[in-house]
Amino acid sequence: ATPGHTRDCMSYMIQRKGQKEKLLFCSETVGAPAGSRFIPVALVSFQSAVDSIDRMESLKPDGLLFCHHGYEKPDQKIWHKMREAYSLAKERYVRELESGKSEQEMIRDLEQYYWTEEVRKYQPHKAFEENTKHMLQVIRREICQKGEVG
Repeated sequence: ATPGHTRDCMSYMIQRKGQKEKLLFCSETVGAPAGSRFIPVALVSFQSAVDSIDRMESLKPDGLLFCHHGYEKPDQKIWHKMREAYSLAKERYVRELESGKSEQEMIRDLEQYYWTEEVRKYQPHKAFEENTKHMLQVIRREICQKGEVG
């Protein structure tokens, strides 16, 4: 199990019979690859998503298959990009939540950074809005209300 995007997210490691290469079908918990970065999509738990990324890396796969994207050869940079995406999202979302703006204003601000041309190819705007609402709720619950801001 690799929770974070949803409670029931699953990732699968496969190895073809007679082959050495191990491929990891990553759940959306790792985020959505978008050009040179990842878009985090922790809809139920921010911390679970980060923990799931650590768990997937520890499996030491030879190849990664991503939802909405395709194949990548893993290296330290890719795992770093995933973690960095969550770290930056935490800062960005907390800043929006502390701004006093309405939910729609926050979504519009976050859209400028996250709903890029690359993302628009596979994610309708309505889906982006719903994901962003849930991420705002997760960040508010797990970080802001626990006093982990700053």
